[in-house]
Amino acid sequence: MSGGTDLSASFTIVIPTLQRSALLPELVSRLAGSPQVHEVLVINNASEPWAHPAEKCRVLDMTENIFVNPAWNLGAHEATTGLIGLVNDDVLFDPRILGPIAKRLVRGAGIIGPATACVRGVDAPSARSWHRPLFVPTYERDVAFGTAMFMRRQDYVPIPSDLKVWRGDDYLFRRQVRRNLVMLGIDIRTHMSTTSDDPAFDAVKEADMQAFADLHGVDSYRLRYWKEFRISRAVRSSGRRITQLTNRKKVTHG
Repeated sequence: MSGGTDLSASFTIVIPTLQRSALLPELVSRLAGSPQVHEVLVINNASEPWAHPAEKCRVLDMTENIFVNPAWNLGAHEATTGLIGLVNDDVLFDPRILGPIAKRLVRGAGIIGPATACVRGVDAPSARSWHRPLFVPTYERDVAFGTAMFMRRQDYVPIPSDLKVWRGDDYLFRRQVRRNLVMLGIDIRTHMSTTSDDPAFDAVKEADMQAFADLHGVDSYRLRYWKEFRISRAVRSSGRRITQLTNRKKVTHG
């Protein structure tokens, strides 16, 4: 590990894996090459050992699959930096986004994650050249938000043990005191749900959904920011209505 780094503004990136994603080696290489990253912590849930030559990469081999949410808990516990990132093993992004993310977290953001509009296929042509991401307050978890979430380590809330695969991102999102932000204007390359779409996990996911609904579904975050949430929803509804009316006029006069 490199010395002399301000660990309060550096990241430990936590990546749970079953080694099913071909993107994992490149993802680790990209992140390990970032000056913003102190350590890449791979939680290996597969039966076969996994290794990466990067000095910043540390692998924790599990004796059995502990699943993604417990792996996040373990990674947050093991982290020695002020900031953490919870990143899927099947995504790629430009690590230069970590600098602006770190500044936002230090200045007062809760969790930061990407908007679904940022998601592109791995082989799709780049939609945009590099520029700093745009950060917007969000009061509902976007579909792609959980693919790469960033927060202060002290803001991490351990996920209950009865949530194994699903709803961990919702649990964390809803228990933040500080405002969560969604990122726009970046490219997130992913195969999306490389592991969790496996039918072998269907029973586990169903149990997660039930446990979340019965025991952990209180949205304290939305209650805290309910006025902003209502305004945000009204603005989005108005925007959709304007778009619909515009499209109707185009059809009528086309």
